[in-house]
Amino acid sequence: MGAFYTVTPRAIPGKMGILPRTTETFELADGKAVRRPVGLVEIRIDGRDTITEAVFGMKRDAALLGVATIERMGFNIDPIRHRLVPIRKFLLHLLQAGGAVSPVISPRTSRPAALSSPRSWPWPPRRFP
Repeated sequence: MGAFYTVTPRAIPGKMGILPRTTETFELADGKAVRRPVGLVEIRIDGRDTITEAVFGMKRDAALLGVATIERMGFNIDPIRHRLVPIRKFLLHLLQAGGAVSPVISPRTSRPAALSSPRSWPWPPRRFP
């Protein structure tokens, strides 16, 4: 199950009336395959919340806030201070230039910061009908 998935003790979602949606197979660190129920749960931390997929763990499974949930909530992990740190969220923005649509990631504006004109783009823009 690793650090990717959020794992919650099976009793917690059960007490809240949350039912598993499916059962999936996971590989443990020792190579053993185990089957666990999986469902959607709502998680709230420091005023941020999300609905995420969670594994309903068994007695010996460690409860874990998985990296997929952490990133979806807009946090990063500070390994020195052992805490969650809010991060800036970015969107993929499509810039239209001369009939071509190309993806541009820009944290501040709708214009590419280092790419001033379509001729300087590192990929050829594709034309769409």
